[in-house]
Amino acid sequence: MTHRGFFATVFLFLLSTEVFAQQLRPFSADDIEYLLRQSVAAKRVAEIVSESGVRFQPTGIVRERLKKVGADAALLDAIDRAALKRQNRSKLEILKMARDEATVVWYSSLQSPLAEELCNRFNSKKLGITCVVHRSGSGNLYRRLAQEAQAGVNSGDIIQTSNIDDFVRLRREGALSRYRPEGIENFDSSFLEKDGHWAISRAGLFIPAYNTRKLNRNDVPASWLDLLDPKFDARGLAMGDPVSSGFVNVGLVTLANQFGWGFLDKLVARNPRILLSAVDAMNQLRSGDTTILLGGISYSIHQEIVNHAPIGYVRPKEGVPFIASPQGILANAPHPNAAIVFTDWLFTKEAQQILTDKGHYVGHPDVTYPKNQPPLKDLKLMKQSPEAASATFQRVREQFRAKVSQARG
Repeated sequence: MTHRGFFATVFLFLLSTEVFAQQLRPFSADDIEYLLRQSVAAKRVAEIVSESGVRFQPTGIVRERLKKVGADAALLDAIDRAALKRQNRSKLEILKMARDEATVVWYSSLQSPLAEELCNRFNSKKLGITCVVHRSGSGNLYRRLAQEAQAGVNSGDIIQTSNIDDFVRLRREGALSRYRPEGIENFDSSFLEKDGHWAISRAGLFIPAYNTRKLNRNDVPASWLDLLDPKFDARGLAMGDPVSSGFVNVGLVTLANQFGWGFLDKLVARNPRILLSAVDAMNQLRSGDTTILLGGISYSIHQEIVNHAPIGYVRPKEGVPFIASPQGILANAPHPNAAIVFTDWLFTKEAQQILTDKGHYVGHPDVTYPKNQPPLKDLKLMKQSPEAASATFQRVREQFRAKVSQARG
């Protein structure tokens, strides 16, 4: 017998004792699936669920998954009752259990200094919960989740990126818990998801930017289509790579849906410099290595201007893509109560103001925006539903990559 098999046998034996079962933490869907696959009777699993509770939402996808490994109607009913009981807990009960969990692990694509500032501010509350942030790009974080799922490891509690397609897929896979942060009913409706699988913690604009030392204000394009003019080829048109940057990909999806797929052909024909990410592109713009950026991140542009960098931005007459950054609690979060406490705090005025001060747009109605940052109500926004963006997301990524490869031989 392998070590894994030995410990599984011991665990299953201990489940037969009432005292041990009562000490178990709430079960994840993976826990229940494992027990059923190990031939633990559905009736016994239902008893354990009733005693220990669950820490996931029994969505239709999850229910079908559990049925395939032996969950019967009685077990599914026990899971539903445990999930309802979990929803009806008081904030004090949640905080107490969160302190027992002691840690919340936040997977975020937010810039490292800002993500760390938010974590540190939360930790300064001394709630008995320590925030640990793992910062990376949207694509890297999604791949990390996929690798963890394949390995049967659940490390992250919360996921936040700018890639709406990943969230649509996670929702479809039953990988997100439904949770509406406290007070979010008062937020701008653009920052909500109808079923509560995520909420928008922040948003940015995909907006053209230019180096003010290299481009005269009179030559600044007034339209997205002006950026396709050959005169910008020699001036150094650049962009982040939509294959690696979720923000850039969503921006291109919006433009392709707005202007048609021919927009991508014309863009590739201009042979823009393609840099690893929107952040890399901004660094090149600041240094003067490139003159104009197809689409920069509005909050990065804001910070550059605050720091007196030679950067300006354009508000094309057609409008600017609104890029939402969803945040959701993972269905198999190892610290689900701490995740709730941290999520609630991230949507308070205090946390939302920290984001606003750094140039982000947020849904909280009471924040104050910097003087040089136009409010959303004064902007012409190009929006699309998560489903519409997701439907064309992969196509834009793949076609752009293919077109670039073809154009460059």
